[in-house]
Amino acid sequence: MKTRFIFRCGNKACGRVWAREYDSRMVPVGYGRSVPRYERETETGRKVEAGYDTRCPSCSGMRAQASRVAGFRTAHACDARCTEAKGFKCECSCGGKNHGRAHLICE
Repeated sequence: MKTRFIFRCGNKACGRVWAREYDSRMVPVGYGRSVPRYERETETGRKVEAGYDTRCPSCSGMRAQASRVAGFRTAHACDARCTEAKGFKCECSCGGKNHGRAHLICE
């Protein structure tokens, strides 16, 4: 299952917003508990976790803020406000499936 994260560059002069999709899997942490880990494979075959994948594609700054897209379905129709969204909260008919898609970086 793919999970989308939306990033915002921490460099005030840049301020770029971009999105990436990550595979999620559960990782055991002990005492019968597991936590989700979000990672993607780069062009070189290396795996990168979402929390460490914060280099801005415009200015190469490393202070980006990442937010996992969280959505729930409502009767509101999905439109450009959803696909071009810069925040992480989705409240429309897609339930987060299209949220921030316009900023998606495909590699």
